[in-house]
Amino acid sequence: MTDLARSDVEAMATQGVVVDRATRIDNLLPRVKTDLFQDNQDAQFWVGQVGGLNGVQNDPDLFASVAQLRANVYIDEKHYLGEEVRQNDGTESDEDDLRSIQFAAFENLQDGLVRTVASGRMILKATETEPLPIEKYFPEVFEPGIPTVGSIEISRFISRHPNRLTQHIASLAIIRAMAFSSSKMEVPTNYCIIEKPLLDMLNFIGLPVVELGEAKDIPEQNGVLYPIDINPHKILERGEQAEYATLNTYFADEKQSEGQGFYAESLTRI
Repeated sequence: MTDLARSDVEAMATQGVVVDRATRIDNLLPRVKTDLFQDNQDAQFWVGQVGGLNGVQNDPDLFASVAQLRANVYIDEKHYLGEEVRQNDGTESDEDDLRSIQFAAFENLQDGLVRTVASGRMILKATETEPLPIEKYFPEVFEPGIPTVGSIEISRFISRHPNRLTQHIASLAIIRAMAFSSSKMEVPTNYCIIEKPLLDMLNFIGLPVVELGEAKDIPEQNGVLYPIDINPHKILERGEQAEYATLNTYFADEKQSEGQGFYAESLTRI
């Protein structure tokens, strides 16, 4: 693990110095002091809900680290958002956070220090007068009255880790936690607007993805994005079927915990 400060890495990049991937990614991940692992020192990861509707925060420090990860990735790494949206404390948030349920994954670095490696939020459509972001960007794919009240859009989905396999696993852990939560809430579908690489990954692992329309270049989101929906109930069904090997690996033995809690190394319980 690198000992370079974030400012050092940024300065090197500005000067044209090539920074290896592990150092660059590690530089994006916020650290925070917490007692999260105090009673589970041997656990390597924790995955779960860190915030609820109306701005409820389970742990303000952990919640802030998620918002900082969002700024680091969406502003600094991907340039999806401009510098003007960064808060004074280095975090990123928007009006949709008040109607969102927030999830994250944290890695135990020992001695009370953790780093935030993945996040995602579920934006709830609570009323007809509060459209989801996907309705704004892809109005042509929806009929009147759809998405229905109670639908959810997955947003600010991020997974970063110096180890590529761990990064992939952490993304599946966030998907798993949100699928269980959506199913428990009896959400009819989860909507997303995503880039082609993520769409390909979701299809590859067997998620029941439905493309709602053609991809569109959305300058405000700085990219070509696809409108999709995913039925969370079908995700859980496939997670029980051996033919969907990847999903089965990550969803087996997770019903009781609903995809949340402490994990030793692999972010699975098998």
